Amino acid sequence: MNNNTIHIVTPEPNADLVKAVQEQLLLADIAQFADEVNIARTIWKKYPHLVTAKRFPRSLKTAMLKAGTWEDSHNNISDKFMDPRHRESLLPHATEIAKIMGRKRREAANDDAFLKGMGIES
Repeated sequence: MNNNTIHIVTPEPNADLVKAVQEQLLLADIAQFADEVNIARTIWKKYPHLVTAKRFPRSLKTAMLKAGTWEDSHNNISDKFMDPRHRESLLPHATEIAKIMGRKRREAANDDAFLKGMGIES
């Protein structure tokens, strides 16, 4: 066994930072949905006959098929934030982001201390 192995342990991030990141992720999801609603409203106002048609307009479907953008399931709406469990599902990602932020802050503090030790104010 090699005794020269260095184990880097990333400290757990501050709970308040994790919560703030989690809230930002949730806010981004809500903003994405709001953008989609805004687009839908704009299209509906200008082309209500296309939006309310019983079937998807053939000419538009044909264009999407040719472009390779047609998807049989049209459920790509960013409404996942409406699921009551969504906020909790963001926690692992928020924790990872907070760890990175904490590491970057520590690195910046170390850099500042190093420069200050050399008589350089940052």
